[in-house]
Amino acid sequence: MLHILLLILKILLITVLVLLGFLIAILLIVLLVPVRYRVYVQKHESIFAKIKVSFMGFVLCFKAVYDDEGLKYKLKSFGGTLMTNQNRITDDEDGNNIQEEEPKGKKVGKRKKNKDVIDSEFEDNLSYDGLEQEDMEFLLEDTESAGKKQGIFKKIGTFFDKVVNGTKNKISAILEKLRGLKRKADEYKCFIRKSETKGAVNAVKKCLKKILKHLAPTRIKGELLYGAANPATTGQHLGYLSIALPLYYDKIDITPDFSQKILEGYLSVKGRIRLINLIIYGVQVLLNKNVMITIKRFKKLGGEKNG
Repeated sequence: MLHILLLILKILLITVLVLLGFLIAILLIVLLVPVRYRVYVQKHESIFAKIKVSFMGFVLCFKAVYDDEGLKYKLKSFGGTLMTNQNRITDDEDGNNIQEEEPKGKKVGKRKKNKDVIDSEFEDNLSYDGLEQEDMEFLLEDTESAGKKQGIFKKIGTFFDKVVNGTKNKISAILEKLRGLKRKADEYKCFIRKSETKGAVNAVKKCLKKILKHLAPTRIKGELLYGAANPATTGQHLGYLSIALPLYYDKIDITPDFSQKILEGYLSVKGRIRLINLIIYGVQVLLNKNVMITIKRFKKLGGEKNG
């Protein structure tokens, strides 16, 4: 019995190790095997362009072609087509389901009638026997005035008070908001001037340079015949292109044409991208001391609560 139990545990352990090794192998393949891309563009009388992006060739492959017939693309995996716009079946009939909105019924509210209410309770509890006319008028002056409508000047005064108070409150709110913005701007200025912030910016710049260098094509080749409307414009545009001369001087042959307006030639680009490189560059930035301090300060500055 014990022998059988040990055999079962041994089989389970081997199965777990095989599955774990399989997952590790897949992870290493995804991280280390590069995604390859290739682009070719040609222009003479018309434009032709083709792009191909593949991972391990047959595992995942995307192709797109643009020519006089338009754009055609296809995404394949292990030989099977996952997505394509070729041989599409278009549906000419629009099946739009129109949902009729139920008419919104008018809400009938109970109208409250404004009546002049005079508190008679005070009068009922009074005994007018022996009271002089002057005293009676004094006692009843509040109940008599309760049913009187406000005069036009009283209404104007009430409306003016509301407008003044509302305007004053709005101005106070705007001033308070402006003061808050000024305080926040001063905090951000102080945040930018910190030495750790400057160090974090430099670290991010170095990381971006590494990423761009990694994403850059490993092979560039092309020929270009270019001419603008007049020789002066052509020379000016070629001057702009000379800024990036170190990037293409031995890869792309540019021939100026000062006699006509023309743009012809071809460009071929080839490269690869490894996910592991991008992850390493990102982790290096996140583990940078200045970056970590800057992120914490930025969260605190933004009002986020640290758990």
